[in-house]
Amino acid sequence: MPGASQSIEILAPREVVYGVIVDYDRYPEFVPRLKGIRIKGREPGVSTVEMHVEMMKDITYTLRIVEDAPRGIRWGLVEGPMKTNNGGWSLEDLGSGRTRATYNIDMDIGFFVPKAVVDKMVSQSLPANLAAFKQRSEALARR
Repeated sequence: MPGASQSIEILAPREVVYGVIVDYDRYPEFVPRLKGIRIKGREPGVSTVEMHVEMMKDITYTLRIVEDAPRGIRWGLVEGPMKTNNGGWSLEDLGSGRTRATYNIDMDIGFFVPKAVVDKMVSQSLPANLAAFKQRSEALARR
C-alpha cells in the first residue's frame, strides 16, 4: 500500500493490543490530535466510526472498520473532506507476551495539499501514534 507504514514491538499479548485498537471510544484519552470520536454503527466484525482530528485544520470524517480478531483491522473512508483514507493494523504474535504491530495508512486529503506533503505529515505523526498505542497496551498488560 502506498502511503506510510511502520511497525513497533509491544510488550503485551496480541489479544490485549487488539483490544486497545478496537476500543475506539477510548482513543481520545491517549491518541494525539484526536479531539473526539462517535460510534455511528456496530455489527459483528464491522464498526462505523466518526473521528474529529486536528490536522492542518480540524476535520471530521467517517471510517468503515473491518475487524479481524485478533489479527488486526482494515478501514476505508465512508465520508469526509479527504479523497481517501485507507489503512489498517496488522498484529503478529511474537510469543512470550510480545506483539509486532504494523500500522499502514494511505491518505489523500484532497484540498489543495500535495500528496507528498500529506505523506510527510502522516509519516511524522505515525511514531507518536504508535508510541501511544504501545504505552496503552503495555499498561493494560501489566494490570
